[in-house]
Order: sequence, then C-alpha cells, then structure tokens
Amino acid sequence: MSRNLLDDLSQAEIPPLPERLPESVHRRINDQLLVQHVFDFLIQGIAVALPQMLLLLSGAVWFSLTGTDLKTTDTSRKEPENE
Repeated sequence: MSRNLLDDLSQAEIPPLPERLPESVHRRINDQLLVQHVFDFLIQGIAVALPQMLLLLSGAVWFSLTGTDLKTTDTSRKEPENE
C-alpha cells in the first residue's frame, strides 16, 4: 500500500502561525539567514568568477609570451591582403 507523498501532505494538519515571534527568535533566524546567504553567495560567486578570472589571466600570460591573442592562434587563418 504505497501512498503518495502529496496526498499525505494535503491531509496533514498544519498548526496556526503564532501571533508574534519573540525578538530572540527573530535575531537567531536573521543571523542564520545572513550567514547562509553570504556562504551561498561566496561559493556560487567563486564558482562563476574563478573560471573567468583564470581565462583572463591565461590570456594575458599567453599574449605576454607570444604576442598573439588566444583566439587568433589558428594558423590556418590567413590575414586579408591590403590592395
């Protein structure tokens, strides 16, 4: 007799919200939310920014060593001739 989770949740009794939460609860929740948001921002921000920064730095090093751009290192491309 497998039951559907959504059916169980639709029949679950939910207690009413309290009229007012104590100030200490607000402070604890706000502190925890702030820490979680900062942590998520740093982890996700680093995950997005680090590859871009590495690409820029590798391009700068490559240009310093070879004098050519990373995107134009294909030797099969020919420069257009001036008429």
